[in-house]
Amino acid sequence: MAPPVINLKQPDSAQLIALNAFNIDYTGTNISRINWSTSDEAIATILGDGRVKLVGYGTVTITATAYNSQGRYSTDSVTFAVTSASLPTIVPTLIPSEVTLLVDSTAELTLVNAPEGAVISWTSDNTQVVSVRNGKLTGINPGTATIYAVAGSHVCTCKVTVVGDVENLGDADGDGVVNSSDASTVLAVYVIIATGGEIKLTEYQLIAADVNKDDVIDATDASSILAYYAYTATGGSGSIEDFLG
Repeated sequence: MAPPVINLKQPDSAQLIALNAFNIDYTGTNISRINWSTSDEAIATILGDGRVKLVGYGTVTITATAYNSQGRYSTDSVTFAVTSASLPTIVPTLIPSEVTLLVDSTAELTLVNAPEGAVISWTSDNTQVVSVRNGKLTGINPGTATIYAVAGSHVCTCKVTVVGDVENLGDADGDGVVNSSDASTVLAVYVIIATGGEIKLTEYQLIAADVNKDDVIDATDASSILAYYAYTATGGSGSIEDFLG
C-alpha cells in the first residue's frame, strides 16, 4: 500500500493560525496520524492538531508528516514570513484611564495585556490626594493625581480626581450632565444588583446614582432623574436636590 499524500495550505495572517493537512491520495490510502513540527520555536510554536501560534518575527517552516496504518509516511511543509501584519503588537492598557473618587472611597485599576511574567509597579505622583497599592486606589484629600503602572518597558497612566462630596447628584454615568442616560445607567445598576452581577461604576458614580439618598439604587432613583431631566428640558432650573425637595 502506498504512503499517504498530504498537502499544506498557506496560512492567513493571524496571531494564531490553523494549518490543514489534506489526504489527496485517491487510491484510498488513509491518514492515521499527523505529526507537526516547526523549524524555529522562537517564531512559531505548535499547539497541536495543526494549530500554530506566532510568537516572533522571521521566516519559519511548518512541516506535517502523515502516517498510514501500515506505518508508511509522507511529508509536506509550508514556509512563510511572520511580519508586523501577521503578528499584531499588543500594548498594555490601564483600565479605566480616568477615575473620580470621594475622600475615603476606593476603586480598582486593571492593567490588561501586560507582558507575561512582568512585575507591575504602581505609584501615585500625589500621595496626599490618592494612594495606590496593587492597583487599588484610596482617595485621601480633594485634588488630582496621576497613577503610573509600569510593566517592563511599558508605562501606563490613569488620571484620578478626588472630591470631598458628590458635586453633581444624579450624574450616574459621570459625563457631567444629568439626563435620560443617567436614568438608564441607574436602571442597569439596579438589575445588576438584583441579579448579583458585577457593578462597573465607581463609588462616586454609585453615590451620585442614589438621588433619593436612601442608600438603595433602584427604579425610584431612575424615575426621579427622568422627572428632573424633563423639568430642566422645559426651562426649569436649579439642582436636583432642590427639585426633589
